[in-house]
Amino acid sequence: MLNLSVMTERPEAPRNYLPPRKSRGDTFRAFIAIPVPEEARKYLTRLSSRIRASGWPGHPKARVKWVEEENFHLTLRFFGNVTKDQERAICEAMKETAAAFEPFETGFGELGGAPSPTRLRVLWAEMKESATIEKIAGRLGQELAARGFPPEERPFRAHATLARVNWEGRPRPLGLPLAVTQGVTALRYREKDAGKGAEKGDSGDRKKTVTFGGPGVESPPGFVIQGFSLFESRLTPKGPRYRERFSAKLGSIAGGA
Repeated sequence: MLNLSVMTERPEAPRNYLPPRKSRGDTFRAFIAIPVPEEARKYLTRLSSRIRASGWPGHPKARVKWVEEENFHLTLRFFGNVTKDQERAICEAMKETAAAFEPFETGFGELGGAPSPTRLRVLWAEMKESATIEKIAGRLGQELAARGFPPEERPFRAHATLARVNWEGRPRPLGLPLAVTQGVTALRYREKDAGKGAEKGDSGDRKKTVTFGGPGVESPPGFVIQGFSLFESRLTPKGPRYRERFSAKLGSIAGGA
């Protein structure tokens, strides 16, 4: 197991450095993410297909947008629109962060979602070993704060988004598919049902299990995280399109070429 040393103090801003200011000039939508290797992306696509085949989410007013295979990634920080000056500061923060860590192996584990297990709007695949990714995200946040970026208010959760759910009209309770085995041989749904058929004393929380295949079901592949990248996101009628603008490799010397 890698012995990673992480600096916990907030880094000082570089001398003679002015925090970048947003302008109405040349900006682009940006986020930092860990790319998912091809083999793992294909696994996520097969996992999504199994979930869809099970009938989830099973409600006529739920509209699900599934993430395309080439767009799977592990988001570390989303910015919204940034300027060219801010891009340079972001790249500096990325290089400083990457220098503090070495490549490490991880993989996908169970399914998760937000904002809550009973009112799902986003479905994702969580990471089996997320502690190091969380440390990277924390250090990255420190480096960005030292360069004038506001801290991230939402708690960080290492995951790859599989689908987003929108509703026609009022959002309804929607359960979360949970992988009950590492090989995802079954998915268990939690469904709220306050219908007339509820038994006396029943809270309305029902469980439904859908089983896939048998002994031949695959396990999530492991993969090595080598670094993370700054991506530009462009919204199109066919969905978002991402372009890598900068990449920082773990273990690289900060300030190096």
